[in-house]
Amino acid sequence: MTLLSFLLQTSWPLLTLSILAGLISGGCSAGLLALIGRVIAIDPEQVAIGVPYFVILGILTPISAIVSQLALVRLSQSAVLNLRLHLARQILRSDLQRIEALDAPRLLATLTDDVQMISKAISTLPLICIDLAVVVGCFGYIAVLSWQVLLAVAALTVVAMGSCIILIRKGKYWLTRSRNEQDQLYAHFRTIVAGFKELKLHTQRRRAFFDQDLYGSADRFRRQNERGLAYITVTSSWGKFIFVLAMGFILFFLPNIMTVPPTTMSSYIVIFTYLMLPLEKLVAKLPTFTQANVALQKWTS
Repeated sequence: MTLLSFLLQTSWPLLTLSILAGLISGGCSAGLLALIGRVIAIDPEQVAIGVPYFVILGILTPISAIVSQLALVRLSQSAVLNLRLHLARQILRSDLQRIEALDAPRLLATLTDDVQMISKAISTLPLICIDLAVVVGCFGYIAVLSWQVLLAVAALTVVAMGSCIILIRKGKYWLTRSRNEQDQLYAHFRTIVAGFKELKLHTQRRRAFFDQDLYGSADRFRRQNERGLAYITVTSSWGKFIFVLAMGFILFFLPNIMTVPPTTMSSYIVIFTYLMLPLEKLVAKLPTFTQANVALQKWTS
């Protein structure tokens, strides 16, 4: 089960409303950018023509963003509630042997850490919709200015997405392993609490437990989690590099192969400057969604 399918099962009307409102907000933001670019290019005496459009877009942008975020706040809280209640219901319906086989630390980790990670990812969905709409709108404006430039930028985007998917899969592999190791680590913590008296009375056994079992599990969890997050971090930096490469192409290479009017070049600069923030925010959310998908897979298993 993916995060999106889980949310669709929870409340598809709220999810649809949130996504549509987010897309409208992002589209209005991109529309404002296109309007600014047009105002820069036209005669100063005709600037007043764009005032009504600016006012409409300026009002729609924050209102649609608020609607999107409020809808998803309600959806995320309902999803977390249903997730916890469903898991508790499954536990109560299971037989004793099944529960003993699952082990209490694993159940505790699922009820706490996994649910919180899923909730954190859900809460970022409206912002992702807004940022995606801004990116798509900016690409549309680039297409209006020059379809050749759009093809070049699209090619770089495909390369970036393909390489990022490979890195994310590697990161997810290690994050899944670290999540499995977390169950074992929680089991050792439970041993400390439940077997405190015995560990306190037997010094050698206590040292062996700490140095071998507890430290070994904690260190494996650290290393695996570190590797997974390292791949995600590299993905973020790689995405930024591709974006800088696209900017360099527009600023330094494009004028050598085709005639670019100064006003059009100014529009390109505005577009790519505006694109930096939503793209960085999208890439920055990759670790949260990767960990949330790992948590959701752990929960469904």
